[in-house]
Amino acid sequence: MRLAPYIKALDRLKAQEGLSVESHVDPNTDEKNLWIDNVLFASARLSDIFQPDFSAKGILVPKLTPEEKEHCRKHGVSYLTTDGSFYLVRKKSMLLIEPLAPPERMRRHWHAHSTAPTWLTTVSGSQAPSKPTDLVSPNAFAILDIIFRLPEHQLQGFSSGLQFAKSFDLYQPKLSTMMLSMRVHSLVELRQVVSKLSPDWWIAAFRYPAIRRVFTPFFLHAQPYHSTLKQSEKEKTEKFHSLMLSAENNQLAFGPTEVTKEQGLLRDQDFSVWGSQTALQKLKRELRLVPGIERNTPTWFLATPLYGFRREAILSHLQNRTANVFRAIWDLSYGDARLREVQVEMLAKVLK
Repeated sequence: MRLAPYIKALDRLKAQEGLSVESHVDPNTDEKNLWIDNVLFASARLSDIFQPDFSAKGILVPKLTPEEKEHCRKHGVSYLTTDGSFYLVRKKSMLLIEPLAPPERMRRHWHAHSTAPTWLTTVSGSQAPSKPTDLVSPNAFAILDIIFRLPEHQLQGFSSGLQFAKSFDLYQPKLSTMMLSMRVHSLVELRQVVSKLSPDWWIAAFRYPAIRRVFTPFFLHAQPYHSTLKQSEKEKTEKFHSLMLSAENNQLAFGPTEVTKEQGLLRDQDFSVWGSQTALQKLKRELRLVPGIERNTPTWFLATPLYGFRREAILSHLQNRTANVFRAIWDLSYGDARLREVQVEMLAKVLK
């Protein structure tokens, strides 16, 4: 079956990324065409992408070069490759997924150059984590968020890691794992050693495939809305913040771009919001949000964490309504190129 490799690639993306798209084979074309979210994808030669009649359609090709992908995105051509590159242009939004290098391929690459993975290298005389999940996980983010929010003198005031964990309702076994992995004996030492890890280490660790099994990537799941409320944008923003503060049981939280704005690293008219389905329904009623993107008006990107606020470390354990900054930084890994640049700036600011 000609479409089998592409269906397999799409199924793999659904499983790995938690992707939600509808797809079916067109029975009237001898199984040569594939529909994905009402976009027709057809087998094509590489030269076909330069033809205007492929605009608003999708192509199925084994591989595309970076230049060919850029051409497709510039001209509104969706694509799916057998190695997992996926670009989907919908009426009101776009979706872009690029594959990670398989662990086997990465290991072969490191072996060929006689070097170890980034997270196995020595950093400033201290051993980096033996595996990325030692520092990149929901429980680890909850701990790091507190450690980098509190001043050092306050960290020194805790007589033990157990006392610290109990004070903020943190998972103490994870704290022990982090300290053992980083070869430190105090909270202050842990903060100092973690702060010395390079941005390259963090970026590689954030993209480690196993991490996506415990987090819902905001930018892969958020749906766009715009407001039909007859108020000024300033009044809508004030109403939005009021609704966020009045939300019950921590069922609404600022999304990654809102956290980035708070850090002074982004100016953007759009909004990103985490919420339970019930809380988002109320938000949509109050702001009169309807699906889709409206030109020259703010877009509200709304998403629900698949595993819940607590399990995904959406909020800080320090204060209610405060987003976990490390979780927000992780989410930027799945944003556009501009947000991935901001991610590095935000890491440097938080870890200093």
